[in-house]
Amino acid sequence: MESYTIRFRLDLKALGIAETARAWDVELRADRVKAAHPRSAGTPAQQAQLKRLAPGLFELTMPHHDFALIMVE
Repeated sequence: MESYTIRFRLDLKALGIAETARAWDVELRADRVKAAHPRSAGTPAQQAQLKRLAPGLFELTMPHHDFALIMVE
């Protein structure tokens, strides 16, 4: 199955969020199982917390045609 690595940067100062902010996939953090694409069998489980590369810079890997609701705290 095809997947993509997505990086995004938040302007923490403009948002009023501390530099130590963490980001989470809301569905995975709530222990919900994401719908699996028929060809995704055997795909490793995803972590709820996104990889933090730098203050305000986050990275996640997502399957093709998927979406995520991200929470930053």
